Amino acid sequence: MAFGPEFISGLAGALRKILPLRVNRIEGGEAWTALKTSNEEWLLLSWASGASGICPASQNEINALKEISPSRAPMAEALKSRLLHGGEIFEVEQINNDRILKFSAKRRVSAGFSINYFIVIEITEPVSNFLILDKNNKIDEAARHSTPDVNHFRTILPGHVYIAPPEFEGVN
Repeated sequence: MAFGPEFISGLAGALRKILPLRVNRIEGGEAWTALKTSNEEWLLLSWASGASGICPASQNEINALKEISPSRAPMAEALKSRLLHGGEIFEVEQINNDRILKFSAKRRVSAGFSINYFIVIEITEPVSNFLILDKNNKIDEAARHSTPDVNHFRTILPGHVYIAPPEFEGVN
C-alpha cells in the first residue's frame, strides 16, 4: 500500500511523541530493520516493495520475520555499529512534505563526545529505500544503490551527497 505525504506527516508527529529512543538491540532482514528500544518495545522500519513503512511490532512478530528472512541483513549490521552501545534517535523530520522521514541519531563515544548521523527511510513505493547518512549528509550506506545510468536524477552510492527523490506531485 502506498502512503501519501499527509500520512507520513502524521506518522512523523506520532514518532516525535516517543522520541528520544535509546536503542538496545537491532534485528533485520533483507528489506527491514527492527530497533528494540529502552522501554522494551520494537520499532519496525521496512523498505520492502509493497510493504514499506514504520510501525510498532511485538517480539513474536520480529521472531516470525527473522524466521522467514535470509541470514544476511546488511542494513541492520550497518546500524549496529552506529546505534548500539549508547545510541539514541532523538529527532524526526519529514523531508519536502514528501514520503520521506529523516531521523537524527547519535552515539556517545566518550565522555562528552558523540557521533551524529542520520537515518532516512523513503516510503516511496515501489522503490522505497533506507539510508544511513553522515553528519554532512553523505551516504554511508543504502539498502538500494542507484547509479547515474539507472537514475538520471540522483546517485545513491556510499560517499555521495544525499539528494531526496523528486518531490511528490500529487494532491497536497
